[in-house]
Amino acid sequence: MGLTESGKNNNRISWDKTWIDIARIISQRTSCIKFQVGCVLVSTNNRHCVLGYNGSPSGAPNCCEVGCAKNAGGRCRGCHAEINTIINCHGSPGTFEGGTAYVTIFPCNDCAKALCQAGIKRVVYADDYPKEQNDGLYVFFENNVRVEKWDETKKCTTIIRSDNSNEISLELKNRAYKLIGITDGCLDGYTENQKKLKRLGVMQFATCSELYSDAILLTDKHDIDTIYDCLVNQYVAIFIITRELMNHIKEGQFTDIVDFIDRELIPIIARGIQDSLYQR
Repeated sequence: MGLTESGKNNNRISWDKTWIDIARIISQRTSCIKFQVGCVLVSTNNRHCVLGYNGSPSGAPNCCEVGCAKNAGGRCRGCHAEINTIINCHGSPGTFEGGTAYVTIFPCNDCAKALCQAGIKRVVYADDYPKEQNDGLYVFFENNVRVEKWDETKKCTTIIRSDNSNEISLELKNRAYKLIGITDGCLDGYTENQKKLKRLGVMQFATCSELYSDAILLTDKHDIDTIYDCLVNQYVAIFIITRELMNHIKEGQFTDIVDFIDRELIPIIARGIQDSLYQR
């Protein structure tokens, strides 16, 4: 059973793994002889789902029985998996507003538009579709849809494109502040800044010896570029702004450390927190 001494099941699979496996299984129902594609739409709470696969319309000849229409010079007679899945919602696509689409192959341009129209805000796919992938990505980007690729080896997803929304909720902003720390040398005796940062939840350390073991020091502008990847790919207790970094940013466009944190660090950390939620 894979149970630990505490009774926990170490072999319990994630929701992402569950739904992508179901998409693969339903894809085997296809009548298409060129592509096997399965799609599952899932509600935000993982309690409702609808399935679909690519194939000929009901009542039409199946390609696996009569051959592909394209081979005879005609057009494809099949319907794509994503379209069939949306149709299978039976007039209630609102159930999946804000939900996730799991597909075995990256959606084509038209299916990407249909998924956006159905209110899907996250797409997880297993295999690439180079022919139209860039077009589909652009559609998702314009419609603030997060795109992730399933990695069967790691049993998790990799973010291909985050949503395009620039809005940061107050809750997310507050969480971001709590992931920031400074050393006393950064303030240069500015009491008002010290009080303001304390109210925001930014931690202050007298010396580096006080830092958490999972703290990451920000010493130059290059370190700022790594913040997002650190949040998405590993556990981080706190990011520490050092005096060395402050010496760099004083030469830039920021008025003080509070301005730097608000305009430069908070958007990056907030996006990292948000996207790390999807690394199941």
